[in-house]
Amino acid sequence: MINLSIFSVRDFGSNVDRMTAKRLGQWATRLYIIMLIFSVVLLAIFSMVQVRTLTNTFNRPSFELYNQLKHDHADKLSCSCSIIASTFNSFVNIKAVFHEICLSPFVSDQWRINLTAGLVPDLSTYAQNDYRRFLSAHLQFLQGLCQLSTESVNNSIKQFLSSLFITADLLSEENFHERLNLLINESRVNAPSVFARVLYLIRSVNDGNAFVSTYGTNFKYSSPRERLLPFAAPTEAVIYDDECSCGLYSNCTSQARFIKTNSFETISIKGLKIGCTPSESLLVSTLECFYNQSCIDLIEEYTNYTSNVTHLSSTTSRFTVNTSITELVHNLFIEEWATTTNYSLYFKQCSPLLCSYTFTENFNVFHTITLLLSLQGGLTIILKWICPTIIRIIDKISDCRKVITLSNSNKALTMNCNKIEPQSYNTDDTTQTSTTSSGILCRYFRKRNLTWFIFWIIIIILILLVVIIPTVIILKKKIIISKAISTTITTTITTIKKDTAATTTTTGHISTKWIQDGIRVAGGNGQGDQLNQLHWPGMIYFDDNNQILYVVDEGNHRIVEWKSNVTTGQVVAGGNGNGSRTDQLSKPTSMVVDINNDSFIICDSGNRRVVQWFRRNDSNQQIIISNIHCHGLAMDNNGNLYVTDWDKHEVSRWKQGDKNGIIVAGRNNQSNKLNELDHPTSIFVDQDYSVYVCDMWNHRVVKWLKNAKEGVVVAGGDSGGGFATSVKKLRYPGAMIVDRFGNVYVADSNNDRIMRWLKLTDSIEGRIIVGGNGVGNGSNQLNWPSGLLFDRKGNLYVSDRDANRVQKFDVDLN
Repeated sequence: MINLSIFSVRDFGSNVDRMTAKRLGQWATRLYIIMLIFSVVLLAIFSMVQVRTLTNTFNRPSFELYNQLKHDHADKLSCSCSIIASTFNSFVNIKAVFHEICLSPFVSDQWRINLTAGLVPDLSTYAQNDYRRFLSAHLQFLQGLCQLSTESVNNSIKQFLSSLFITADLLSEENFHERLNLLINESRVNAPSVFARVLYLIRSVNDGNAFVSTYGTNFKYSSPRERLLPFAAPTEAVIYDDECSCGLYSNCTSQARFIKTNSFETISIKGLKIGCTPSESLLVSTLECFYNQSCIDLIEEYTNYTSNVTHLSSTTSRFTVNTSITELVHNLFIEEWATTTNYSLYFKQCSPLLCSYTFTENFNVFHTITLLLSLQGGLTIILKWICPTIIRIIDKISDCRKVITLSNSNKALTMNCNKIEPQSYNTDDTTQTSTTSSGILCRYFRKRNLTWFIFWIIIIILILLVVIIPTVIILKKKIIISKAISTTITTTITTIKKDTAATTTTTGHISTKWIQDGIRVAGGNGQGDQLNQLHWPGMIYFDDNNQILYVVDEGNHRIVEWKSNVTTGQVVAGGNGNGSRTDQLSKPTSMVVDINNDSFIICDSGNRRVVQWFRRNDSNQQIIISNIHCHGLAMDNNGNLYVTDWDKHEVSRWKQGDKNGIIVAGRNNQSNKLNELDHPTSIFVDQDYSVYVCDMWNHRVVKWLKNAKEGVVVAGGDSGGGFATSVKKLRYPGAMIVDRFGNVYVADSNNDRIMRWLKLTDSIEGRIIVGGNGVGNGSNQLNWPSGLLFDRKGNLYVSDRDANRVQKFDVDLN
């Protein structure tokens, strides 16, 4: 092996003799083997420490293969759809199950006609409050409500199923069902709300025009002794229970009764009402009579009709027997929505062209071997070219050094010798000739080959650096990543320990949900001025330390505190009637708690002022801002007060002692431009002194950065108003709050729901987190929400204005 030579004579040039070529070949072979081993080792190390990102691709995978890939690679798998838009009916089936009353004979034409056939054609023959006057109209109206509900629901389902579901990439099964549930729920919410508002419009038109009922139930013609006008027929309003006049109110009612002929004896009918109009009285009635066979028999007895119809079953309905028909109308008489979604059909519609997943690979022995084999050929050629050249250059350098040493020795001998022998002369001639030849060689080397020598040395150094530097960098990155992972794990563990020891707010997380059935924590006992009642509650504030809820009770002109687990509140400001005295408030709309001064700062809207109400001294109240139609208040960390002006459509900042505020939002005209506002209500100031404004009549929430000239829409603003029930829209938002993550929560007042817009996703769509189940007083319903806040546990409090209550929605920990 020591004498091995893999190079031929011609590798060292034609002017090199065979013995010298053999010697140089041996040295070149040794250098070749050393450099080859060194290069292979470095390449192997580089290959082993290099982190490779690989992508596996599958063309047109089957559904079974996709499921297997999804199970193995989860979120790393992505598939692009060949068809990005398909109608919902391709993979969704929706069927509404209606209340039994809409499927029963009671809403059929045959039963109604047969039932009323026995009545006297002239209904005025019956007494004014005899239910036989209302019976036919009630049955027709009930039938019409069922038919309209069915048509409305079927049209809503048809419209939804015929609309397009657009996805560029195949959704995972979980995301598919989540998005569909969201869209289906939105469609479900929209259907009854639109129908209820149309019905409300019709009722309002009837009431506003004071139409006289043909049944004589709201107005009756009077016969004065003297006719004042020849063509006038004077009327007078019918009076019902509690002296309720149909001339003033359209919803006056009395208990439905049958009156025996030629007698004053009356028989009450369960659940049914009579009133100013058959439509209004039926809406406040219940279906109790139709659940009772004896009540049905009673109706047939007084209409001289006999049938074999049986009563409704109370066990098959989610509604109680005493549920009002108004409530049934709000739910479109729907018992349940039977919805089925088929993910495999969605996969078929998407028809993914290809699926791929990306993964990282640290070390693969086959990859390393393949890399070395692929580079071995090129590396061998380069080394076989470089090594002889390097050895030849080194040999020339060695010869040059010998020539220089020999020349110096000859000069020394010439200077020290006094006698020259013939033999020495010949030797000197030979040496001189040799020296001259070597000198020429040395000079040639110095002139030409020194440049090449330096060049090849630089090339070798660069090759080594190219191999070594990436290896070092990769190793350092691995060390840094390992340290980062270790730090992340440590931080996570520390955070978990801290969260276990102390409660933190969870509202910012995208997966946070709230239990949909609220718990009443204030009011809820009807509209009134008693301590267990509220009248149009507005903004609210929660003291986490003392577990006290403060409620702005606008209609009662007071601020009320409700302690935890109590049934009555306590007045802490106002409560002395509507007035402008220092101990009175007038329609307060908002408040903040000034902890430093132990006082409330209250927006006394009716008196066009902002007052400071000291809790420990009721007689020392101060007006801090006057002549302002304020609606919302907020305070920043420096104690500066921010106030919305309802009339001037602007938000101003007031420092303590200021006589004039500084406008920070609005400041122009009333419009929907980004530098203008339209009736601002609630406001919020974050840590960066950005001001969030609830721009009510523009149906949006706008964020104004500090010193900004215009705002940025962060919620709503997508052509709201009208029947804007889309999750992209708001309709007269009344209140808003921002959590520490920048997520915006909005009381979408006229849509009766609470919406959330996440900052992380910058989505143009919000999500319904509470409400959205139609207007009402149920535990999962809202009725014009006007205030909201979170406690430190993340539980949501909502001020439900028209339901005269405050509800608490706990965080869903499941």
